[in-house]
Amino acid sequence: MSIIFGIQRSTGAPVTNQELFRLASATEAFALDGSFVASGHQVGMGFQPFHTTLGSRQDSQPASDIHQNMLVFDGRLDNRSELLAALDIDDTQPKDSVVILAGFNRWRDSVFFRLIGEWALALWSEKTQTLYLARDHAGTRTLYFRITNGHLRWSTYLETFFVEGDIPPLDEEYASAFLCGGPIGDRTPYSGICAVPPAHYLVIQGRKVTKHRYWSALVEDEIRYRTDLEYEEHFFTLFQQAVARRTAIGDPVLAQLSGGMDSTSIVCMSDHILRSQGYSVRDLLNTISYVSPSEPHWDEEPFIAATEAQRGKAGIHLDVHFSEGLADPAPPELGEQLLPGVTASWADFQERIRTSLGSEEYRAILSGIGGDEILGGVPTPGPELADYLSRFEFSRLFRKGLAWSIALRDPLPHMLLGTAGFTLGLYWPQVHCTPPAPPWLAHRLRNLSTEAGSEDLNLFTRLQARPSALNNARTWLSMQETLPNRWPAPGMRYEYRYPYLDRDLVEFLFRVPREQIVQPGRRRSLMRRSLQHLLPVEILERRRKAFVSRGPLVALQAARSRIEALFENPVLAELGWVNAATLRRSSEPILNGRESAGWPQLMRAITLELWLQSRHGDLRAGQRALSKHQVLFENPEQPSSVQTGP
Repeated sequence: MSIIFGIQRSTGAPVTNQELFRLASATEAFALDGSFVASGHQVGMGFQPFHTTLGSRQDSQPASDIHQNMLVFDGRLDNRSELLAALDIDDTQPKDSVVILAGFNRWRDSVFFRLIGEWALALWSEKTQTLYLARDHAGTRTLYFRITNGHLRWSTYLETFFVEGDIPPLDEEYASAFLCGGPIGDRTPYSGICAVPPAHYLVIQGRKVTKHRYWSALVEDEIRYRTDLEYEEHFFTLFQQAVARRTAIGDPVLAQLSGGMDSTSIVCMSDHILRSQGYSVRDLLNTISYVSPSEPHWDEEPFIAATEAQRGKAGIHLDVHFSEGLADPAPPELGEQLLPGVTASWADFQERIRTSLGSEEYRAILSGIGGDEILGGVPTPGPELADYLSRFEFSRLFRKGLAWSIALRDPLPHMLLGTAGFTLGLYWPQVHCTPPAPPWLAHRLRNLSTEAGSEDLNLFTRLQARPSALNNARTWLSMQETLPNRWPAPGMRYEYRYPYLDRDLVEFLFRVPREQIVQPGRRRSLMRRSLQHLLPVEILERRRKAFVSRGPLVALQAARSRIEALFENPVLAELGWVNAATLRRSSEPILNGRESAGWPQLMRAITLELWLQSRHGDLRAGQRALSKHQVLFENPEQPSSVQTGP
């Protein structure tokens, strides 16, 4: 993705191009297509393009209009034709920046709802002296910001905030969420540096900051068709559109291909689109597949081979192994890592991806993330049965409950009791669905809130929503935590594209009756019916996707001595985040191979400890500063405020 960044001051000296180019220096290693800046009095913006489409190559930013509004935009507009028609613009090939600025002048801040695609932006209104920071509905681009002493800085990359060597204090709520495996939301490891939440825009005017939601995954109205065929045709059309939007003519796109329904459907739909346009086999998408022969539960080779045989084109196969470097820090030549998670093993894996691609210069990768969550990859009856219960449709509740009971081999009374508990949990959630805290987590972190990214729904709003709609919204938030753009890899940073997160497709699927999505004994019912003529039969009839468990456990056991040394005097304990003795005691049975429960939490503790040790000196200095002042939005001399808009 392209890099957008900038500075806005409420008082003081004007922003200069020299300041902006100094910020640009922090990310020049990722800026493959140059650095460009523009400044006014109170605001300055920078743009470092990472071209992935023909349209992006034709645009020049930072952009401005006759009203002296200024814009930097990273992303892709998918509803260009609709916007052009609504704005009465005759030009068939206008720049994205021109369309957005024209839309802002017509619709003001409601323009953000109208932008369909994958994007992030910063927009300055000269007339009102207001800065807007906004992200798309799914959060497919990162966009961070920090306010100190009336001075705001924003960027899509964290590196921008460290160009002067200033290290903010650590954020303990982030640490708590990370170690527990809970939602990170808009937090970063650094107190004072936050992300603009997905489907939101910030309004910064002087020292006042307000946050506004422009789109919600809580979709209330339902689509009711007369026949199953109508649902299938509608899904096919929208899924085809979602794939076409992300594979339009431009730079080469690489597709991830596993043995599951999600990635296979994307690849086969792309083949269908290209073949219908007269393209040959050599023009079809290139694919990369990750395989692990040593993992007994992850034998994807036969399913990948079936897809490759159907399309007549083999892809790159990359062996995934977990045995080396799992508990070792990233190589020093990669430079400092601003987020935890980059171990020697992960760095080696990224290097092997780069090497396997050879001379091909891919910048965009198609990902199947989201398909499992919104298309019924998990065959649970809860949302459907809860809908019947909430509408007092007891006849359908018992009839469909019996069908699910037989399919899942679960006694009907137990299933109905579970449905009641599931329904109550949606309307009166006592805790925002987070995993239990590990036993070694310090009480101070254990007591911190982990409700990051919640929909902030009051009881009245919840009571008006059907259970399946509430479950969809909760699932959507959980899915956003898995996007790879949240955890950028060292070196090359690809632009990820997500067909299943297409807004038109998501809004349709969240309106479809749950019984269309998944049926007793039939996962992904709507998807299978709609795509049955595109997919290999081996994929269509596959009962369950593989999962990985043995590899990481074996790797942890192989690295036992290294992990024990790592936790002998951990920085985690020095910061007061964990009880070192309890951590060592809880780790022992996992490292000895006597049990497997808790290994994901142990792995998170390892990666966070490695990161803390690599940055300990700088972070400790920043932590001492925490007792002296509050960095985020507040300063004793120059207070500012954050408010949530309606």
